[in-house]
Parts: sequence; structure tokens; C-alpha cells
Amino acid sequence: MFGPQFQHYAIIFVRYFFGGFNLMSGLNYYVRFWPWPTLPPSPSATYIDVTITLGLFDVAKIIEMIAGLMLICNIGVPIALILLFPVTVTVFILNAFHSPLPHIMASGTRNMIFHLILFAAYSGYFLPLLKIRANPSPIWRNFPYIKKYF
Repeated sequence: MFGPQFQHYAIIFVRYFFGGFNLMSGLNYYVRFWPWPTLPPSPSATYIDVTITLGLFDVAKIIEMIAGLMLICNIGVPIALILLFPVTVTVFILNAFHSPLPHIMASGTRNMIFHLILFAAYSGYFLPLLKIRANPSPIWRNFPYIKKYF
């Protein structure tokens, strides 16, 4: 349907957009660029309060910043996607199903779709992880640079 060149640039766009969004979202927690939406009392507001109290929100925001920067710089994209996935799923659930604000609902859904697109685009790195019976493959036996030193 779409040619390889279109797909290439579409994936780059999604990676930059998704990475930039996460980087800015993480930074906004520490340096307020734009105000946080005020949530009415709800399960998601309670969840956010608890994660802030436990310090888990800090962890999520640090992951967003690091993984977002990795996506923008095209450094370790597969590991960045893995690190960011629990944050994306949590944000998707809270935003898509518990937010009363339509633009927040759309934002969480868009991020989940972009994350899934990037997983599909980089699936060659993840498909070997789905092997049912995997034999051990120690790095010291199969990595040529380490093998010559041992």
C-alpha cells in the first residue's frame, strides 16, 4: 500500500514524535512547561497520588526522559521501547479509560498506538525473544570480541 520510502519516514516521524513527547512529559514533571490537568476525584487521581507518594512517579518520569532521548537520538531503540512499555500501558489505561478530558484520552491512546507501531517496526529485534525452547547462548561463547580475550 505504502512504499518503503514512505514507511521509512513514517517510522522516523513516529519515533521522533513519541520520543519527544515522552522526553517533554518527563521534563515537565520537574520543570513545568505547561500545567498538569486537574483531575476530579477518581481512581486515576488516587493512583497518581499514591505513585507520587511512593516515588514511583519519579521513576516513571526518569524512564520517560531517558527512553524519549534514546528514541530521538536513535540509540538503543529496542531497549528504550522495552523500558518505556510499562509506563505507556499505565498511561494508556489511566488516560483512555479513566480520564474525563477528551484530549487526555486521545493522548494516551495515541501513545499506545505509536508504541505498538514502533514495536512492529523493530520486531526483528523482539521476535527471537518469543522462541519457545531457547538454548543457552552465553555472551562469552558467541560474542567474537569477547571470545578472543578468553
